[in-house]
Amino acid sequence: MSENPNAEALLRILDRLPSAPWSTRIDPVTLAMEWVYLSPRVVELYGMTEAEIQGGPSALGHRVVAEDGVRIRQQMADS
Repeated sequence: MSENPNAEALLRILDRLPSAPWSTRIDPVTLAMEWVYLSPRVVELYGMTEAEIQGGPSALGHRVVAEDGVRIRQQMADS
């Protein structure tokens, strides 16, 4: 846990949500992605192992329906 009480409160809230929230960071130069926050429920939701998920956000890319891939890549580029 963080030494920041606000961050700790936010993590407690996120862990109680009935969804699977996550956040990533993308390097604008290399486009490398990393998890900022990842709900443990993501493993269940995507049917992947924790090791696969911890490999980074790009590990979820093969779970995206092909028709959605273009839109998602464009949104990531825009962000």
